[in-house]
Amino acid sequence: MRFTGYGAATAFAWRGQAPRALAAAAMAAAHWGRLPSGAGASHAARILAVQTGVSEPARLRLHQLEPSPFCDKIRRVLTYKGVPFELVNHPIAAVRRASPRTGKLPVLDVLSGAGAKDRTIDDSTAIALWIEDEYPAPALVPAEPRQRALCLALEDWADESLYFYEIAMHYASPASAARRTRTLVEREPAGLKFAIGRAMAPYMRYLLRTQGTGRKTPAAVERDVARHLATVAGLVGPTGWLVGDRLSLADIAVFCQLDLILGTPDGQRLAGGRVEVLDWCDRVRSATGG
Repeated sequence: MRFTGYGAATAFAWRGQAPRALAAAAMAAAHWGRLPSGAGASHAARILAVQTGVSEPARLRLHQLEPSPFCDKIRRVLTYKGVPFELVNHPIAAVRRASPRTGKLPVLDVLSGAGAKDRTIDDSTAIALWIEDEYPAPALVPAEPRQRALCLALEDWADESLYFYEIAMHYASPASAARRTRTLVEREPAGLKFAIGRAMAPYMRYLLRTQGTGRKTPAAVERDVARHLATVAGLVGPTGWLVGDRLSLADIAVFCQLDLILGTPDGQRLAGGRVEVLDWCDRVRSATGG
């Protein structure tokens, strides 16, 4: 089963198998997310801005859960390409309402000239590849077949492997778990913030055990992360980028996961001697909006 995206983090799916505290929070969150306009609806979304400073009307509307690395990936893709877009933040409690088909974010609405929704794309990989096809310059997926294959494989590695190490590093200790949970529930409605926050750490650990990373010892997880950092260092060494001699979708996807891993005390310690990785992070960050 595929878990990518923090929509899964409130157990809208798997609700019956999650721990009891999470099930209660998830049912409340799902109920809140289905509320009609009126009471509670102001919590569901907030359009922040049309991004990139381009004067033409935004054709795209990105629905996001702001702390999600998958949403971060799409923001950075759009920013790098200079594509104007509306950004809509959702709390966890409203993710199901914002994304009824999959229950996870990001979701991209493609708007018609009149501003009506023309189509909707979900899954961050599908969104990124659609953007690449629709806005090919500057390119983020190489045309050369071998480089293209490596780029897409690394993007998938980021989404389907590094993501779980990001969760494991954040929830390795009560202190780091509390910090990450505060970030995740920051936008939640007041009546649900405590319930979702209390359920978050048990659910994330449950998710990790189910996926497999959570069945490893903390020392084994750290060894894996150190190996992944060495992999990135080896790939970026020759040219400064993961694939070829320029920024690619692989760089953005891997960065979005590693940036969160390096935001933990253990991640900082493991990366302390990896100057090439830290310099690469700075290059990706600078190229994609900071």
